[in-house]
Amino acid sequence: MQYTVGLITALLLNQVVVSVRFARSMYILPWIVPGVVAAVVFPFMYNYDAGLVNLTCASLAWTG
Repeated sequence: MQYTVGLITALLLNQVVVSVRFARSMYILPWIVPGVVAAVVFPFMYNYDAGLVNLTCASLAWTG
């Protein structure tokens, strides 16, 4: 079933129609978004002043 659905989707996306460009973009979007989100979030996580990683390490090291 999975092979059949994949083949039908590939054949439909291979057609030369104006709306297919939009469909291809929507089909690839879930693969692109996680990489972009990770690339944007990591600098904030490791921020020296307010990053989650540094705040966690500082709170674990603080014995007050």
